[in-house]
Amino acid sequence: MNLKLKKIISTLLVVVMVFSLVGGALPVMAKDLTGYEPAMSVSKLESSSSEAEAGSSYSISSARELMDLSDYVLSGRNTAGAIFYLAEDIDMSGRAWQSIGSSDLPFEGIFDGCGFAVLNLSAKSDKNCIGLFGSVSGNGALIKNLGVNGEVSGADNCGGIAGELKTGAVINCWNGCNVQGGSNIGGIAGKVSGGRIVNCANYGYISGGSSTGALAGSLSDSASAEYSYYTYYGADRACGSAGTGCSVSAYRFAASPTMCPTEKSLTVGSYTGSDLTKLMNAWIDIQENSGDYYSWLFSEGEDAPARTGGQYPYHKYPGYKETVEPVYTATATMTTLYNMQKDANQGAFYSISDAKELALLAEYVNAGFNTEGATFFLTADMSIISSDSHYKGDSWVPIGQSPELCFKGVFDAQGFAVTELIIDDSYNNAGLFGYIDGENAVIKNVAAVGNIAGGKVCGGIVANLVRGTVENCWFNGNISGDTAGGIVGHSEMGSITNCVYFGTVTGKVAGGIAGSAAERSTMQFCYYSNDNSAEAGQQKGNSYLNPSFYVRDGVYYLERSVNIDGRSTIRLLNALNYWVETLAMDSTVLFWKQDNSVASIARIRASHPTQIYWGDSSKLVYLDETNQELEKKENPYNVIYTETSTMTELYESKADALPGGNYSISTGNELALLSDFVEEGYATKDANFYLTDNVNIANAGIDDAGAGWTPIGPSISIDFETTSLNYFRGNFDGCGYTVSGLYIVSDFLNFCGLFGRCNGSTIKNLGVAGEMLGDDECGGIVGHIINGQIINCWSSVSIQCSTELGGIAGYAKDTVIKNCASYGMLITTLDEGEKSGGIVGKTGGDTVIENCYYLDVGADASYDDLGKSTTVKDLLSFKYNAFGNQDCTLEHAITVGDVTTDDLLTALNAWVYDDNSGLYCTWHIAASLTEIPGANGYFPVLLKPTVSDNPGNEDYCGDYTATATMSALYSTRSDGIKGCCYSINGLDDLQAFRMYVNEGYETSGIIFFMTRDIDMSQVYSAETGKSWTPVGTVKDPFKGIFDGQGYTLKYLYIKSTEDDQALFGQVTGSSTIVKNLGISGIVASTGVNSAAIVADLNFATIANCWSSCEVTGGVNTGGIAGGTNTGRIINCTNYGAIVGVSSYGAISGFPVGTRIEYCYYLYGTCQQAYPEGSTPIATGVQYFNGTSAACILHEKVNVEGTETRNALSALKLYVDAHRDVNYCYWDVGNTLEYAAMGVTGFPVLISASNTKGEIDRKTVQAYFNGEEYYSVIKAINAANDSENGGDVTLAVNAVLYSNEDVSLDENVRLLTGDYSIVVKSVVKVYSMQQLIGTLIVKEGGSISVLDSSDNNYKLFIYSKKNADASCNSQIYGTGSLTFNSGEVKNAGKEAYNLSLQDGEFIVNSTLESGNPHKIPAASTLAIESRAVLNVSSNARIRTTGGATVMNEGTVKIGNATLARNGGILMKGVFEDDGGLVSLPFIYKDGYTLRGWSDGTTLYKAGSKVDVQTPTTFTAQWNLGEGPDPYPGDDAYSDTGDPVYNIPINIIQSKGGKISPDSMKAAKGENLSFSVKADAGYNIKNVLVDGQPVKLDENGNYHFTSISREHSMVAFFAPVTNSAYYDWTSTFEDVKPGDWCYDNVRYVVSAGLFNGKTNTVFAPNDPMTRDMVVVVLWRLSGSPVIPGSDCSFTDVAKSSYAYEAIRWANYFGIVQGYSDTYFGYGKSVNREQLVTFLFRYAKNYAGNDVSLYDSTNILGYSDVLTVSKGMTQAFQWAIGAGIVNGTTDTTLSPKTLATRAQVAAILSRYCNQFINTVPVFNTGN
Repeated sequence: MNLKLKKIISTLLVVVMVFSLVGGALPVMAKDLTGYEPAMSVSKLESSSSEAEAGSSYSISSARELMDLSDYVLSGRNTAGAIFYLAEDIDMSGRAWQSIGSSDLPFEGIFDGCGFAVLNLSAKSDKNCIGLFGSVSGNGALIKNLGVNGEVSGADNCGGIAGELKTGAVINCWNGCNVQGGSNIGGIAGKVSGGRIVNCANYGYISGGSSTGALAGSLSDSASAEYSYYTYYGADRACGSAGTGCSVSAYRFAASPTMCPTEKSLTVGSYTGSDLTKLMNAWIDIQENSGDYYSWLFSEGEDAPARTGGQYPYHKYPGYKETVEPVYTATATMTTLYNMQKDANQGAFYSISDAKELALLAEYVNAGFNTEGATFFLTADMSIISSDSHYKGDSWVPIGQSPELCFKGVFDAQGFAVTELIIDDSYNNAGLFGYIDGENAVIKNVAAVGNIAGGKVCGGIVANLVRGTVENCWFNGNISGDTAGGIVGHSEMGSITNCVYFGTVTGKVAGGIAGSAAERSTMQFCYYSNDNSAEAGQQKGNSYLNPSFYVRDGVYYLERSVNIDGRSTIRLLNALNYWVETLAMDSTVLFWKQDNSVASIARIRASHPTQIYWGDSSKLVYLDETNQELEKKENPYNVIYTETSTMTELYESKADALPGGNYSISTGNELALLSDFVEEGYATKDANFYLTDNVNIANAGIDDAGAGWTPIGPSISIDFETTSLNYFRGNFDGCGYTVSGLYIVSDFLNFCGLFGRCNGSTIKNLGVAGEMLGDDECGGIVGHIINGQIINCWSSVSIQCSTELGGIAGYAKDTVIKNCASYGMLITTLDEGEKSGGIVGKTGGDTVIENCYYLDVGADASYDDLGKSTTVKDLLSFKYNAFGNQDCTLEHAITVGDVTTDDLLTALNAWVYDDNSGLYCTWHIAASLTEIPGANGYFPVLLKPTVSDNPGNEDYCGDYTATATMSALYSTRSDGIKGCCYSINGLDDLQAFRMYVNEGYETSGIIFFMTRDIDMSQVYSAETGKSWTPVGTVKDPFKGIFDGQGYTLKYLYIKSTEDDQALFGQVTGSSTIVKNLGISGIVASTGVNSAAIVADLNFATIANCWSSCEVTGGVNTGGIAGGTNTGRIINCTNYGAIVGVSSYGAISGFPVGTRIEYCYYLYGTCQQAYPEGSTPIATGVQYFNGTSAACILHEKVNVEGTETRNALSALKLYVDAHRDVNYCYWDVGNTLEYAAMGVTGFPVLISASNTKGEIDRKTVQAYFNGEEYYSVIKAINAANDSENGGDVTLAVNAVLYSNEDVSLDENVRLLTGDYSIVVKSVVKVYSMQQLIGTLIVKEGGSISVLDSSDNNYKLFIYSKKNADASCNSQIYGTGSLTFNSGEVKNAGKEAYNLSLQDGEFIVNSTLESGNPHKIPAASTLAIESRAVLNVSSNARIRTTGGATVMNEGTVKIGNATLARNGGILMKGVFEDDGGLVSLPFIYKDGYTLRGWSDGTTLYKAGSKVDVQTPTTFTAQWNLGEGPDPYPGDDAYSDTGDPVYNIPINIIQSKGGKISPDSMKAAKGENLSFSVKADAGYNIKNVLVDGQPVKLDENGNYHFTSISREHSMVAFFAPVTNSAYYDWTSTFEDVKPGDWCYDNVRYVVSAGLFNGKTNTVFAPNDPMTRDMVVVVLWRLSGSPVIPGSDCSFTDVAKSSYAYEAIRWANYFGIVQGYSDTYFGYGKSVNREQLVTFLFRYAKNYAGNDVSLYDSTNILGYSDVLTVSKGMTQAFQWAIGAGIVNGTTDTTLSPKTLATRAQVAAILSRYCNQFINTVPVFNTGN
């Protein structure tokens, strides 16, 4: 090894050592894959004499070590505070298990499974406390991230994880053990005392005696089981028993091959759905210490059953790798190829698995072997100087050294790292690759680390790149040489994209990306460390968006933001991934990550971004960025005009335009009104006019002479310098839109253009297309302009005129023209030497022309006559490559800002980015010639704003049985079920289908089917400006079955510059099918892969489909499919025109190995089914002429044995031959509907409902009384006309336009259901309760509500752009107001239930003083997260009668903004009185409001604060719920006087007194009541609103801040039954000695029972329900509850039991058989009697019934006949000795209870629970 190389290696080693001592470097800690740094293994700990130390960790790597932990714990040694963890799965097969810990010697430490599992556990014993752990105890004890499977059995207290859990916790674990035993048997833990089970799942079968549960056997001492789940078969319940204070939140789930659905949809954190895996991961996400818990995964493979015993979730343990299909299948290894000593085969793939084979590639290339067309790929990381490498310390010899010995193939490192790449010899070309020269050569996904000190040309990845591409690569290390670059040394005609250099480069000519770059080279989206001075030392080629970066706090920031396909970012990681996601043309290009783990730093020798290499399980993550981070360097057009009025409104006003006013123009006719406005002499000076859409003026503004368009600022015979108002003097912003149809024909007209004459005007962001014939001073934008500006505009106007002709302006004086482009043909008609000017004809004064471009064949020169003072810079022609890639290339490269380029589009955008003002639109290539009408090519045009969509829906199911609609499935945010079918019933379902697929939900094995034709033009069209986004992405392709069922997707509209544009973007998988679909419309894209049905088809099938779409695209443009790889296209036909840049075809744009069978196309639309050079396997592919009644094929085709030349017959023959596949049949499309779709007598599909497109194009919008209505208005009118009114229900998302005013009669409601209605008209209702669902009020729409006080409608909600307080609406807005109106029960019609969802809702300030807006009683006003409630200056809103404001959005009061800080419910007054703000009351569960803080002062709720400047008030809280300080909505009248209107109902009863008696209280009032017992009585219980309360030491109860009605009752219990001893029986049927004598004596003497007569008690007569209630009522002192009504219709008011039954029902002691039927006179059986008494004891007497929950009644043979819900009552009664069995073995629950039995039971109860001094002698 030479000395220089030794120094370099020493330097590297020093760097690594330094990394180990500083942040972001390699730590010198013995951490293993789990992240723990073990003090020692458990076996070493067990064999040593030392104790485990708190905070130290101890590893377990084998079954023996796990057994050693058991021995360690059972020997009584310390575990508290210590951490024991699994370092791998532990297989306990064949080993008898001794549980870890016992009741006497519990485990007290932390056990972290680290996602691993203990498998095949066999814990079987006849002892208690059996499980993996026997006993776990201590507040710090914790078991987490663990899975267990096997068998567990024992006596009592058995569990899969722990037999006994005392005060510790089991978190994030799963059990697959079957567990059985006696009592307290659970899947996770057996007996849980004060412990917690959280986010756990049980998969095992759990069986036992008492207290058996799937999660826990029993819970006591405030134990809990929460966020946990169990299989349906695991056990009957989650927890066998739960004591007082315990909580259970657990749910069952089912198993399926694709997911585990829970029994219902649940919400955990931000996830709502029923996917068990997602729910458990959602819990982890909301934990502050979420990193402590391992995430869960669901595998459909064989791994899950082996671990868990079924297809259940388990942890993603360290080292887990998901099965990843290899990208490449190797033809041979590099070693094999090298040994063959032959050229590489084209199309072959050669694997390189180590540094030796990489070196063999270098030797192979440097020996002169050809690599062109072959792919070489890495399969592992490799170190060049490792001990097993070829070099073993020698300097690396680059791959390729000269033009003769160069690499020409594809090299894909697949993200694997090449480290210690050291070059110290003076090679002419030094780098990983030395010399690359190949048109198709590609180097990608390379990650390389090293140092290069070469000679002439040095580059980290490639030294000399003559031709070829380097993309998605990085290099880290120092580079030095004569010409040195971080990625490439010198680039001649190469392309360098999305690469990063992390080191420092030095040299005579040096750059962070390239040392030097020739004119025909390209560098874009590359980044380099700011330690380097520039991206390139010498730059002559195209350079675009290549900023340097810096590092702050471990994050890599770009020096300036970049915009990648419309997405701006300043984060390096985001920039790299945005390019891969949106611009990468190759699916093998890898995404990037930044991994700061020890393993990753060791792997790449740093912590910077690197590729997610093949097989890496890392997830793609985009970093969040704030608006402050995103500087405006690349900002798009961001001007938002606040409309003063429309152009129509301005013109009709017959008034001058206001200086600074903004006037919108949305149609060609409105633009013509501007022309009339100027011509008629109205002022436009300094006013702004702007377009809101593309406009066509072909039929607008025609002058009287028929010469066509009348220019804005028309020609009249006056001097140029006049101050005439007939000049256009305003400003005009096209906002990126286009004016088409410009047409002027008059050879005597001067000043021709869209604008005729302008003075002081600015015209910007405008495109104009058309043709003109004029005389003098003609220009595409303006004929004559002085003192103005024309900026960022384009013209495609063909012009003929005599003189002063320019593509942009005819004559310009003292005017600035910048960043404009002209594409029209410009011809002068005089033969006197005049020239047409590409940009301007003639200039005068101090005119400036910069960065302007014109088509070289369109004009004679850039200008004709240039004034002496005119300044020109970068005024260039460009060539259009019409027969190649259709590039627009400038006559030479120019530098715009920091971009050097010869590309027209790049130059135009570079100017916009460099301007950095946000005033100008960016540019893109026209997607179709319709975007640039009349042009001779696809030139750059301006980007225009987008328009939001408005989806629709219909409801019908076809030949499948739908599991759910697509919208319903998507709303669950969970995967569909394999084998199930989901219907697409309209446009909203189609949109839901797209979002479902593109967000990554499961499609494989699932059927999605259409149920009717869908008209997509409702939302997607040139008119709306909304383009369809394809279904399926590279990341989330469609993999299921899509069956159109013969229906048609009508008028697909796509206009895009992105790749993969069609109905479907990406469709992948051998089982994936798109079939039985017809489609029409327009697809216009400049990206790769464009088609009607599928843009990029991989291994999938398209069958039995037709298309009439016009498809215009870039590379790979097809009628049915774009790019196709090894797929199938069968029995399809295309009628649409197909235009592609290259590789296009009527069926497929570029098929590779794709079977195209029996497909046909209209010859006039495209002359080839697929392009030359593609490699389909074609059978029966023909074109037809379409000129006769039948579509006659060019040649006969043989379809499954039958020959035909008729296209329709051929299509039918294929269907006939494949009946088993369920294809739809074909017929001729000969209706007007088809003609509108471009189908004129061609074959179309017959749908599942036997239709062929004849269906009325109208959509059913609403239903009323079962009838369909195509108009919501008509449906409402029908309801109004109906005698009984009724509900009108929407069938789609609907719109009430400005001319569609409607009133609803009082008995009519409008229900939107799953849809919404946009209100742009006037809607009048009697009550907001008539509008149920989602409403969107916008653009002048309003809702008025009838005011019953004067019988007039009053504006309630109103929205318009310029709305203000003068609109007299209670609530108004200036933008769209979206809200949901819900039902209100038991309230007046003035009440409402509104949920404000989106928009700013302003409370009006100009209505009548007092309370301009009261929220009526029983109302709710909810403010959702996107909405704003703005109580404007001098406005007031207040809640009344219990109404509430539910706030999750923003509340503003005058200058105050309320930050709720977790609070939701708000009450009180929201008012701004001249800046004096009333702060409302707000509530948060578990907290008490302290007040509102402005950062310095804390203000009490309800107080008024002077707020004159914008201030935020934040709610401040105390932990714990205290007294409510709010005085109440109705505490005060509008005059300020207290209102005493809240009833306090005192229910008096025998034995004592509550004082004072019933009264009325005021809201917010505090009242006290004393409770005193009479002599001989005790206060047994006091109930307020049915709940027990405690009295103070003086026997008083206090109501504080009263806000609602209350009731209060006291139960005064007799100390004893003294009358018992004096009682003498008069009953002849009850005598001393009878078994019931003493019991009867007790109840009669106590006044609870009466005899049937004085002499007859009737002990054996059955007891009735009403009798039992009366007895309990008498025992309670015969209280009379408020009111007099009884809901039971079978209880007469005159009944002896009337008041008793009202009382018992009021306190929940008895319930009727229904709400209205009590069962009066019906006999009561034993279980009903026991239940009545149980509820009385629990709900009224205040007895602690839980003391007897453990009573075992299983010994009674008929216990299972006890009715549901009554078992606990029997446990209590038997355990307390109140009830005995009818025999020792029977309860006889259904046997009728006799009077004697009731007397016995009641006397026992009273003696035990009521009397302080019992009467002992009461019998048995």
